Amino acid sequence: MRVIAVFAMVTALILSSAKGDAFDDLMGYTYEQDPAKLAGAAEDLLAKTPRDRMGAVEAKLIAVVASTNTASEAKAYACRLLQRVGTAACIPAVAPLLGDEELAGYARLTLERQGTKDAAAALREALDSAPDSVKPGILGSLGEMRDTRSVKAIHTLAGSRDTAIAGSAMMALGKIGDRAAATALLKTEPAASLQRAHADALIACGRQLGGETGLKLCEKAMSIGTPANRAAAIEAIGMLDARRGAELILADLTGDDDERAAAVLAIIAGVPGESLTRRLAGALDELPPPKQAALVTALGQRGDPAALDALETYLASEDKTLRTAAIAAVVRLGNADSARRLLGMAAAGEDTHELIRVVASMPGEDIDALLVDALEDDAQRRVAIQALVERDLAEAAPRLLECAKLPDADLQSEAWKALGGLGGVEMVGPMMAVLIGLSDTGMQDKAVDAVQRIVSAANNRAEAFAPVLAAYDRASDHLKAGILNLAASVGGPDALTRVNNALAAGNDTLYDAALRSLARWPNEQAAEELLELSTKADSETHRVLALRGYIRIAGAGEVKLSPEQRLAMYIEAQKVAARTEEKRQVIGGLRGLRHKDALPALFLYADDPELLAEVAEAVIDTARRSAHHHKEEARAALDKLIAQIAGAEIDDGIKQRAADARNGIK
Repeated sequence: MRVIAVFAMVTALILSSAKGDAFDDLMGYTYEQDPAKLAGAAEDLLAKTPRDRMGAVEAKLIAVVASTNTASEAKAYACRLLQRVGTAACIPAVAPLLGDEELAGYARLTLERQGTKDAAAALREALDSAPDSVKPGILGSLGEMRDTRSVKAIHTLAGSRDTAIAGSAMMALGKIGDRAAATALLKTEPAASLQRAHADALIACGRQLGGETGLKLCEKAMSIGTPANRAAAIEAIGMLDARRGAELILADLTGDDDERAAAVLAIIAGVPGESLTRRLAGALDELPPPKQAALVTALGQRGDPAALDALETYLASEDKTLRTAAIAAVVRLGNADSARRLLGMAAAGEDTHELIRVVASMPGEDIDALLVDALEDDAQRRVAIQALVERDLAEAAPRLLECAKLPDADLQSEAWKALGGLGGVEMVGPMMAVLIGLSDTGMQDKAVDAVQRIVSAANNRAEAFAPVLAAYDRASDHLKAGILNLAASVGGPDALTRVNNALAAGNDTLYDAALRSLARWPNEQAAEELLELSTKADSETHRVLALRGYIRIAGAGEVKLSPEQRLAMYIEAQKVAARTEEKRQVIGGLRGLRHKDALPALFLYADDPELLAEVAEAVIDTARRSAHHHKEEARAALDKLIAQIAGAEIDDGIKQRAADARNGIK
């Protein structure tokens, strides 16, 4: 924060100094002073300064830098501003700072960013007298500026015993990259610790210079340092001479030195040229499988389709690693023909799942068209369906519906499953038209599942369900039962009307399906009907289903009911529940309600020894949670519980928790 404040302060002082009201303060500024009194950010101030006033700004900055009385902190920030607005006029003031270890970096960047001959001359002239700690930075700037006039001085420093200076000097020569720099680098004999820096400089210079001299530099770099250095040099040679680069890459790749082979494999992707691609592809058969797989991968990363024909020959390799590498490479480089071949392999049962996945990942509309067209191919239809699902190609849904009409039951099943994932709301009507014609009940179920997935995912479920309801009267009883089951995931008045009609139709199959649908209803609209059925349904099974559905709605978080409404529903359920299982559901619901009025309701089951432990746990939990706002009710409930369980055969731990809960309410 202090740095930002100082930067803003310096700028504000400079821009205001034309009025003569702050310049003297800047000259004497130190960190000990409070910068808070000076406002404004540097970016805003400079942005508001018209171009025709930048000369005045620069003049004020020069005065700050040149002053013998200005603090170094102020000079540093003045230099930072000069990096943006400085011209040749600031060089005489900035150049002397190159000898100041604290300010040299600011001054150097100010000159480097000008990029002029005068700025380079100032940096060059400072090399001899600058402190050793500053020289690497100056060398770096001269290299960035490609100052050819400084080559001789830089070459001298390349022999320095100071490794930071020597290394920076070599890299500067590499960046300058003219013939004089090349000669200097060829003559340089660095220390062992600087061999890699020397190689990097030779390569950089060779890349820039090109021609025979550039190749000579890179070839010298090949003999220096590690296999990685050698590979970097070979990569540069490949940029300058594709034929020579290819020869070297192939020599190292096919040779006995595994480290060299691994190193050139790493640079293959970056060396351009179709001829290299073809030569590398042609060398595949000469390599052992591990190297083959590595080269196949490198050719895929290289991205040159010229390798495609050769790579495809390895798709059927018996070596799994090589085959996997070939598949991945073909996916990168391949086209619709490649995808067709991979799809054919998948259909033949070769790495089916993996091949389906990679074909589905291949980019391009031509792949979309290929997969859709493959739905017409008896041999490839099944894997094409799976690839379309993997690709998430919704446009294929109409063609998939055609597959759902085929006589092959396995294909029908695949097609319906795919439609459930890819079909949109617009497909529900056509799907129902086909579904109505199905005679196999198992296939009807699969088709209904597909429709349900679409309807459940729709933004407007009732609208999506409308074509399903419209087909109801033409459906078989089995299919009607499926539609009634689907109604529970939709809700809404139209679906509820259809379910209630089925309850009154006098058809046992539809009655059972309708009641089970009501028991899963997603909102409170079915609650009253379920409560009535819990006592009036013909069979105990249906009465239990209705009551459980009613209790479920009372506790369902997605159903928008108030705590009071939920409590009222649980109390109604208590009146009906006769079996221990449903009573336990009510206890659990009341406990989850965490409402003070749930406490009296819980005691309804306290006289049942089989339920007493659960009632006790629920009372303790509910009392603790309601005590903050309803202390008296909670205390009274716990007193009543403690008295009731005192002589009962119940776990002592429960008794202790009840006492602890009571003692915790003061």
